Amino acid sequence: RDKWIGGLLFDISALVLLMGAVFCCAKGTKWNRVGWAVASSMLGQTLLALGVANQILLAAAGVCMFFAWHAKDDWRRLVALVALSVAVALKISPALFSLLLVRDRRWRDLSVVAVCSLVLGVVPFCWHGGIVGMLDLLENLRLHSDFYTVVDGWGFIAIGRSAYLAVGRGMDAFRADYLPYRMGNVLLALALIYPFFAGK
Repeated sequence: RDKWIGGLLFDISALVLLMGAVFCCAKGTKWNRVGWAVASSMLGQTLLALGVANQILLAAAGVCMFFAWHAKDDWRRLVALVALSVAVALKISPALFSLLLVRDRRWRDLSVVAVCSLVLGVVPFCWHGGIVGMLDLLENLRLHSDFYTVVDGWGFIAIGRSAYLAVGRGMDAFRADYLPYRMGNVLLALALIYPFFAGK
């Protein structure tokens, strides 16, 4: 409730989890993995997220834990699946990594991720606000998307926005027309990750 205490505690906890997950995910000697973990705490994106206590640090940690342990045959596999579910519940887009489970025909693991993600993503809002709480979440997601998508800093959206501003059309016009540019970003991302998911 207090941003100075709660925010600081959240930042410290999230950073420890991120560094631990990167350590588990990294390859090489122990000191090489320690180096990657320390480096992850100094990235510009990490520092920006720490400045506002953004949950993306937990989502990134969840994705790293998934990649570190999803192929294990013991308790670590379940931890990996739950970690990905937490990441999906927090940021939605990490659901893309569940395509690895589809590729490998791991249907039971995919169902674990789907059910856990749904429970973690929906139950808290329904618990605190019932169906109204869930509707509020969906409206918040829509408003968030409307506001932030058009200010993306990479890909076709960034190029399109710059072109609109250069010819004097302004942000309102770009906000009304941005969908093809967003689809361009999605197609570019899919093209870039296809070899990763296609190969074993």
